Amino acid sequence: MTENRSAHVPDPLAPEMIMRNGRIVTVDERFGIAEALAVQHGRIVAVGSNEEIDGLRGRRTRVLDLQGAAVLPGLNDSHMHLPWFAVSKPPYKLDLSYPNVRSIRDCRRLLAEAVARSKAGQWIIGEGWNAECLDELRADPARVLGKSDLDDIAPDNPVYFIEFSFHNAWVNSRTLESAGIDRHTAAPEGGVIVKDPKSGEPVGLLLEKARDLVERVRPELTREEVKQAVLQNARYLSELGITSITSAAETPPDVAMYSEIATAGRYPVRLNLLLMWAAYGLGGSLADLQEALRYVGTGSGFGNEWVKIGGVKIFADGIPPARTAWVYDAYPDGSHGGLVVQGAGDEERLEHFRRMVFCCHERGFQVAVHACGDRAVDAAVQAFIDALRRKPWDARHYTIHGDWIRPETMRRMAEWRLGHTTQAVIKYSISDTIDRLVGPERSGDQMPLKSLLDAGVVAANSSDAPCASPDWRIGLQYSIVRESRSSGTVSGPHQRLTVQEAIRTYTILPAWLEHAERVKGSIEAGKYADFCILARDITAIDPHEIMRTPILMTIVGGREVYSDGTLAIR
Repeated sequence: MTENRSAHVPDPLAPEMIMRNGRIVTVDERFGIAEALAVQHGRIVAVGSNEEIDGLRGRRTRVLDLQGAAVLPGLNDSHMHLPWFAVSKPPYKLDLSYPNVRSIRDCRRLLAEAVARSKAGQWIIGEGWNAECLDELRADPARVLGKSDLDDIAPDNPVYFIEFSFHNAWVNSRTLESAGIDRHTAAPEGGVIVKDPKSGEPVGLLLEKARDLVERVRPELTREEVKQAVLQNARYLSELGITSITSAAETPPDVAMYSEIATAGRYPVRLNLLLMWAAYGLGGSLADLQEALRYVGTGSGFGNEWVKIGGVKIFADGIPPARTAWVYDAYPDGSHGGLVVQGAGDEERLEHFRRMVFCCHERGFQVAVHACGDRAVDAAVQAFIDALRRKPWDARHYTIHGDWIRPETMRRMAEWRLGHTTQAVIKYSISDTIDRLVGPERSGDQMPLKSLLDAGVVAANSSDAPCASPDWRIGLQYSIVRESRSSGTVSGPHQRLTVQEAIRTYTILPAWLEHAERVKGSIEAGKYADFCILARDITAIDPHEIMRTPILMTIVGGREVYSDGTLAIR
């Protein structure tokens, strides 16, 4: 029967590959389920039943028998940091993330091992620690990390341990000395040097922009080392079925690196870049933007299907666990956080921030703003609206993180076609900490994806890797069940998503954020042949099983980039 059908389709017209006998979750408007699809020249050319797609086969058409496996559109992580993620893995850095590290004791053990293989004076850098995951801090929330935890093991090596959020750092005495930080050192604007209340001596904990004091003196990896890490560690993303990412805070040298990678070809992930014009001070200042953009003759969208300029990232505030997110309702200590841009006070910083947004918008750049607190989100949304009133265009500016967003703000975001990307995987990790910090009721409205979607906002999910794992299955499951990692406590049951809504936040909605919903994000004819193949259909299982659902194969542009060996294209 197959030979007869194929005789009607000359090979030049036949698809290069078909996939059949599967549960193909199309994520189209109807969220339909198909059995088969056909691929030609890296694009989907047909989706339908086995019989319909078999009728397109030619003699040279390759076939992937899915054997009942499920297919999703390739996953799109709409906010991560690719170079930082790539170099966060050994041998470049110590891996301090959970579950590799569960206690201060574990950190000390890894540090001792690093000291044993290092020369005196050599820097030891680690990334990923999370106070929520350290046994000693969970047992005693008042305990503060500090140099006393590190000095006895590494008296002769500067130690620089960066928190999972990349906003804070834990250092030893040698690092403080190298950075010139002592009891007389004033913290830079937007930063905090935690000091002993009695002696005034720095304890070894640096918050927000205080990290810059160390960043300016610590050794950097060479550009070639970073490039090799990006090339080698893309496999971690392919193993997770991730085919597109937005990589944020990319500097001009990073863009040059990506250009080289794109020219060489066959990189397994499509890259959308958010630019950052200064490597210090959380992206620099208005003056940095104005100077840089004098020499840039393009805006958002420049590039091709593999690497393109998405926009510019701007930092507005800090993060809730450090009490640096800018909020209306005070934290238990009476503080409200604040903006982290330049300025002597809130009003001056707010005006500086607004002018940064205008500068990018008027030059044709989409703006993506790190804004965690509700007051910071309001500042960003108002700046976006003011910019669009001055110069209307389809910018699709968006906020990142948005731990708390007021209902009225959500309505304004929908009205002005503003987007949002948040990280359910981070909420999963810090939920119990936030319960203690602001109370369960307020914590339940943290990262309010359901409210955003119901308000009509295009709200996507992402990882912020290496701040959290890029494994989208964790964030997708959490979005549905809202159960914390540490205790399993439900936080905000009213913010739970349906499985269909959750899948959209990792596929078609991120595509909209990058102006690419016509070419990816769903399995429809004409779109890129990017797929994640799973052992089970996650739309039809207990949501608690999603994290453990095996990924069998990843295909990008019709090309297999990962397989666990279960299936084969023949």
